[in-house]
Amino acid sequence: MSQNQIETIAVYVKLALTTQTKYYNVNIEWTITQFLEYVKTNAMTDFLINGVDANTFNATSQETKIEFAVVEAGQRVEERRDEDAPELQNSDATFNDTYSNLSQIAFYVRPVYVIL
Repeated sequence: MSQNQIETIAVYVKLALTTQTKYYNVNIEWTITQFLEYVKTNAMTDFLINGVDANTFNATSQETKIEFAVVEAGQRVEERRDEDAPELQNSDATFNDTYSNLSQIAFYVRPVYVIL
């Protein structure tokens, strides 16, 4: 690969506790913070929450808005669903440095209802 080419991978993302899925093309040199911003921004329009996209919900709800937590899939903890695992935190580490097996990485996006 030449220096001018950007390596991207398709990352599987699933809306927690639903069958809705999406693949996002991710630059492996993005920081975790950049990745989180990208996924959370796109999830607003790519996933339906109770039949409504999050942008529409946020525009019409005066008391609540939807944000998203991004959770790495496969975090096995007894008596807890994968989707309920702790969310990924902002980091300056790159996606490539953080995950050793990029072909196997997947994430959940979990709606978080914020009271205004």
